[in-house]
Amino acid sequence: MSEHLIDPFEKVIKILNKNLLEEHKKLFVDNKQDKVSIHIIGAPRSGTTLLSQTIVSLTNIGYINNLIAAFYNVPLFGVVLSKKLLNEKYQSNLMSTFGRTEVITEPHEFGRFWLNILGYKDMLQQTYNKNHKINWKDLSEIIYQLNLMFGTPILFKSFLFGFHAKKTIEKMPKTIFIHISRNLFQNAYSILKLRTKMYGSIEKWSSIKPHQYRFIKNKNPYYQVIGQVKFLNYEYNKQLQDISDSNKIVISYEKFCDNYMGVVEELQNKVKINGEEIKITSESNLKVKPHEDIIPKHILEKFEEANLYFDKKYPELQWKF
Repeated sequence: MSEHLIDPFEKVIKILNKNLLEEHKKLFVDNKQDKVSIHIIGAPRSGTTLLSQTIVSLTNIGYINNLIAAFYNVPLFGVVLSKKLLNEKYQSNLMSTFGRTEVITEPHEFGRFWLNILGYKDMLQQTYNKNHKINWKDLSEIIYQLNLMFGTPILFKSFLFGFHAKKTIEKMPKTIFIHISRNLFQNAYSILKLRTKMYGSIEKWSSIKPHQYRFIKNKNPYYQVIGQVKFLNYEYNKQLQDISDSNKIVISYEKFCDNYMGVVEELQNKVKINGEEIKITSESNLKVKPHEDIIPKHILEKFEEANLYFDKKYPELQWKF
């Protein structure tokens, strides 16, 4: 792409993220302790954005908003600017477009940060790649510094990080993962809609790729999205199954919408068990409603066929809450 076609904002942000790296380290505080961080994980279009919007609206928890996310290599600068310029009580409008939010105070998934800090080249799971290494010292350091800067536990949407949850608890014992999943067919249909929105077609893959991507990449789109959701939930569950209950919350999108305040209170309790505190700062008056599409019959039939195929070929995928 020629220089004059680059978005001026993107150009400025790229320069800042490159040139502020050394200055960024001067903001670090030398006081090594483990701190509570909370990480929302789940398949794309499973309710992760709504979950994060709800938690940050009802508590004093720290989180990555759209301003901070622009400083993906130097996030402490983003936090300082956010606290100075946007220092007011956040209340989400609970709106998003396929997980993306427009208002500057809304949560952001911080994708560039996670790709960089985890050493990922793309969105393909690397859990089983023996050549893939995570610099746990740098990772734990920046999470710790962000916690200090906020002065509270911090909430992330961390899809890639979920692939390393088990190792994370070994390295950062106060980490909490929240795994949310949604009705399989509703989830898969929403991913098809995402593909159409992004590419004008359902044929092109969108978003995160499970380790088993190679098994499904040549299937038709209906098999792909069913496989994507099932394999991702399987991989997340595999990571979380041996983790202490004090370090995880496993919920469905539907149950969350039915009792979102109960989920926030459960998180508050888990944070307390890990030695820290978040406060519930708002009344439970949010209009959290589940979204359910009417799936065309011909697509539903293809989903049912794909689901039977995967359950027969990979029985381990028949995981339920």
